[in-house]
Amino acid sequence: MKLSVDAFARAKAFLQGSARPLERALFLHAFEGASASGALGALEAFRNRDGGFGHALEPDLWLPASSVLCTTEALHVLRELDVPLDHEFVTGAVDWLVAAFDPELGAWRQVTQEAQGHPHAEHWKWELHADGTKWPVGVLPRAEVLSHLWRSRDRVPREILEDQTTLLVNDFATDEPFGPDSVARCESFVRTQSAPSSAREAVARRMRDVGVAIVSRDAKEWTGYAAKPLKLAPLPDCVLAEPLAEDVQRNLTWEIEHQDADGSWAPNWSWGEAFAEEWAEAQRWWRGHITLHTLRSLRAYGRTSEDG
Repeated sequence: MKLSVDAFARAKAFLQGSARPLERALFLHAFEGASASGALGALEAFRNRDGGFGHALEPDLWLPASSVLCTTEALHVLRELDVPLDHEFVTGAVDWLVAAFDPELGAWRQVTQEAQGHPHAEHWKWELHADGTKWPVGVLPRAEVLSHLWRSRDRVPREILEDQTTLLVNDFATDEPFGPDSVARCESFVRTQSAPSSAREAVARRMRDVGVAIVSRDAKEWTGYAAKPLKLAPLPDCVLAEPLAEDVQRNLTWEIEHQDADGSWAPNWSWGEAFAEEWAEAQRWWRGHITLHTLRSLRAYGRTSEDG
C-alpha cells in the first residue's frame, strides 16, 4: 500500500495551512527543492542572543530561554539542511552547549528549573529532573549532544568529548530500562563519522539488542506512547531498519491507514490536564512536525505514489 496522491495533497495542504513556518519551510526544502534559506529564516525565530535555542522549538517546552532540549533540536534541523559547520547558527549553538555543561553534575540537563514557570508537558516537570541522578543525565540528552559536539570538535574541550563519550557507552550498556527516545536519539551519534568508531559501533550493537526487545509489535498499542517501529527506524538506513524490517512495513501501512481527515498525523501523547489551552496550540504544532516526518518516512521507504 502507498500513500495516494490525494492523501499526499491533503497532508501538504495541512502543512501549508496549519503548520508552523518552520515545518512549512522544511517541507518545501525536502519535497519541492526550495533552498535552505527559508527554513533558516524560520529557525531564527527560536534563536536567542546567547546562541542557544528555545521559544518552544520543541513544542512540549515553552521556555523562552535556551535549553539543551531545543538547542539540540535546532542542531538536528541544521544538520538535515546540510548547513556548514562554520555558520553562526551552528557555532553559536555548539558554544552554548559547551557552556551549558554542568561540571558538578558531569552532564547536561535537558531543562532547568526556570522551565517550571512556563507551559510544558508533564514529563518536563522540574521535580522529575531536579536530583540529576537519572534521566535526563544518562543516554538522554548525552547521545544527541555528543553527536553535534563531535562534528564541531575543534570548538569543544577534548576532555568533555572523551569523558562524555565513555559515559555514553557505559550508560547505554548498563542502564535499564530504555524507552524508545533513548534508542532513537542514539541514531544521530552513530551517524556522526567524526566520533570514535569504536564508540559508535558499541552503541549501534546495543541499539539493535535493545530496539528488538522494546519495539511494540502490537498495532493496538500504536495509538498510545509506544515504541513504534518507525520511531526506532524512521529511515531505511537507520541502525534498526533491517532488524525491524517486517515490523516497519506493517507500521508504514498502519500510518497510511490512520492519517486524519485533515491530512495530518497526530501525536500519540498529551499534556494531561495541565495547560489545556496551551496544549491545544502545542498539539497543532506537533501535528505539523509529525506530518512532515511521516511523509519523509513514507517517501524514504517507497510508500508514496510516484506523482505524489
